[in-house]
Amino acid sequence: MLSLRYSGTLTRTCRSRLANFRRGLLLNFFLEEIGPAIYNQAIADAQTRMQLRVTDLHGELFADEFQYWARLEAQRKKAANRK
Repeated sequence: MLSLRYSGTLTRTCRSRLANFRRGLLLNFFLEEIGPAIYNQAIADAQTRMQLRVTDLHGELFADEFQYWARLEAQRKKAANRK
């Protein structure tokens, strides 16, 4: 009776270990076979995004030139409207 109980426990343990081993093999397969494709796509997406940002660098970082007098006049008008 005692040996049957341990036999069942041993069988469940072996099945569990085998299932874990199979899951590990499947995970390794995915990591080795599919991982590089996902990585390469992520790099391509990042490169595309960076190229778009660099292409529009002028629009992103453009600063209006010679705005001192225009801003000064706007401040004067704003101050005059408060009074």
